[in-house]
This record gives sequence, C-alpha cells and structure tokens, in this order.
Amino acid sequence: MFSSIFNIFFTEKTIKRFIVGVVAGLAFSISVILATIGIMDGFEHSLKKGLKQSIGDLYFYSVRGPFKFDQKIKDILKEMDHTSILQTEGFVVSSEISKGVLVKGIHFTTFEKITGEKIKLGKGEVAIGHQLATVMGLVVGDDLILALSKGNRAVKGLPDLKSFRVGQIFSHGIYEKDLRIIYIAQSVLQKLINVGDKINVVTLNIPGKDLEEARFELSESLGGSFRVKTFWHEFGSLLEAVEVEKILIGLIFQLVVVISVFNVLAFIIFLNEKKSQEIFLLRALGLNQRKLLGIWLTIITGVWFVSCGLSVLLVAFFNYLLTYVSIFKVPGEIYHLGRLNILLTSKDYILVFGLALVWLLLVFGAGYIRLRKRPILEGLRKEFA
Repeated sequence: MFSSIFNIFFTEKTIKRFIVGVVAGLAFSISVILATIGIMDGFEHSLKKGLKQSIGDLYFYSVRGPFKFDQKIKDILKEMDHTSILQTEGFVVSSEISKGVLVKGIHFTTFEKITGEKIKLGKGEVAIGHQLATVMGLVVGDDLILALSKGNRAVKGLPDLKSFRVGQIFSHGIYEKDLRIIYIAQSVLQKLINVGDKINVVTLNIPGKDLEEARFELSESLGGSFRVKTFWHEFGSLLEAVEVEKILIGLIFQLVVVISVFNVLAFIIFLNEKKSQEIFLLRALGLNQRKLLGIWLTIITGVWFVSCGLSVLLVAFFNYLLTYVSIFKVPGEIYHLGRLNILLTSKDYILVFGLALVWLLLVFGAGYIRLRKRPILEGLRKEFA
C-alpha cells in the first residue's frame, strides 16, 4: 500500500525536482558542519602527532641550565623509555641565506625509540627539516655552515663556524619544527659548544597512563629545580581555543541546518497542497490519520537518510580538495601545518546526524499539527468546487 501511495505522490517532475533540491540543500548543510568539525579535529590530531614525533610524551629541563644526566635521574626513569637531548640556538648559513635554528644533539637509537623518527647520520652530517631545505634550496649531500656559540666566557659572543653536510631531510608535519630544527649527534654538539657531558632536556614516553598525572608524579620525584611539561605544552593555548571554537561553530552552524529543515517543511506543505485532492480522497476512502502520519514520517526519514549519505560523499570530496588541490594549501607560518585534513569519528557522525533528525522531527511536528486541522469536507469542497 505504501509503495502505491508514494507512486501517486511522486509522479510529477516538479515534485521530483523539488525533493532533489531539498535533499541537496540538507546534505550540503550537514556536510558543512561535519567538515568544520572534522577540520578542527584533524588539525588537533595532526598537530599533536607532529609534536609527539619531535619530543615524545613528556620532557623536563633544569631551571639552572645544562645538567649532568646522573645516576639519580636514571634511577627515577629506570622503568620509562627515555632519551637525553642537548639543544642550543644558532644559525645555519648556505648560499648567503641564513636562518635561526634550534640545534638538537641526540642519541639516534633512543631518540627513534621515543619519537619514532629515524635519524641516522654519518660523520660530519646533520639532519634538517623539509621546510628549511625548501627555503634554503638544500638537498641531501649539500654543504651548510652552522654558527654556534662556543659556550666559553672568554670568547662569549664569538660564534664558532663549522661546515656540515646534509645527511637527511625529515618532516614532523609542523611548519615551525620543519623550518627551525636541526639534528646532530649529541657528542659532536657537546664538543662544539664546550659543555662536557652535560645535556639540558630529557624526553620520555609514558604509555597507557594519563599524562597530566604522570607529569605531576615525575615533577614530585625530580624536585623543584626541574620543570616537567607535556608534549603539547608549547601549543596548549591554541589547542584549548580549537576545542572551544569547535563547540561554538557547531552550535552556530545549526542555524544552517534549521534553514534547510524549513525547506523540508515547505516541501511537505507543497506536496500536501499539490496532492490534496488525492490525499482527501484517500482519507475519505478510509486512510486514517495514523497511516497518513506514517507516510509523512517515512518521507521525512527518507529525506534525512539520503541527505546523510550524500553529506558523507560531500565530506570525502572536501577532504580530497584540502589534501590534493594546491589552492587549498594553507600558509604553514599561520596555521602551523602545510595541509589541513578532515578527521571524523563515529561520535561526530552520530551527533550531527542525530541533531539534524531531531530538527526535522520538531519542525515537521509543528507543521503537521497545522495540516491535520483541515477537515476532510473542507478539502473536498475546495478541490471539487
């Protein structure tokens, strides 16, 4: 019976065109919300992934400057995967171009274990970031000059210039990291800046444990002369702002969905007026209000279901544009990432699709009360007068 009634309703081309427009409008509205949430989730995920790839879960340093990685600290960290880092600021010079950089002296094996970044360098080699290589026009095998402070009070302010060869080009996926970080063997850097066997940062992984809780416990164990930070600390304010903006924009964009929902209500009213003769005849022949309501609800849920499916395709298309089309490449110095991508979870889909359905049912409920108030005889007189 339902199929026969639907055939009666959707025979005319104007009705078919109307419902296609309604579905397309609702799908686009839903996809805009999904894409917005997905871009922010993708930004947060990519940023955290890049940060963790450069420094692990937690890191700590001494407020007194470089320190010895002595047995006391090793005992505290004995059950944790860790690596020591010596880092200092300097300049890289090549072809009359200079850039301020953060030079990190690392142990290649333990650093890879903590960050997952495989840095392997030979004698006289350094690893530079992808962005720095692009800006300075460097490739693997090219030479560059590192200008570093000697760390000696007698020659304070006089840089030590050393020539190195580019042995590797890495990418953490974060613009600032790939532009400003240079990796070098820790023993080499210790000799260059004359600090003996001291280091100034220790980074470690805490698998399966809340990082804030682990940070507090480690801070208590190390004492007041050390500061312990999570890997996202540097961008903490930005990540908090993204969370707040995601909620606010999601709420504001609900207005876009509401407008599309009213288009659905307009379609129901249009269909009711266009097919009023057939509807009133069916009611006169015994089609009760419950069955008529079931028909309208089936149409509503059908529009919602098709719109949700189409919105998923639109989101995939938007993600393709962001990933591969050059015009959508964002300036890394502003957004920290070279590319934005859409990352959505099942919870995001359930939330957005569920809210769209709620709006549809609420608006339809208000409209249906108006439609059912029209008595059968009034409709018949109007249609056959």
